[in-house]
Amino acid sequence: MMAKAKDYEPLFKEINRQLESHKIIVKTGVIIDVSVINTPTKQQFKNR
Repeated sequence: MMAKAKDYEPLFKEINRQLESHKIIVKTGVIIDVSVINTPTKQQFKNR
């Protein structure tokens, strides 16, 4: 897990290098942290 911002730097440099090789230049960006977790399934019961 890359917890510190500086840990992302080599990854961003490589991504930018590949984009620039296709003449795509990114000026700004946003990092979005997304986590997906399993949750128990809720059973729905009819009111009796």
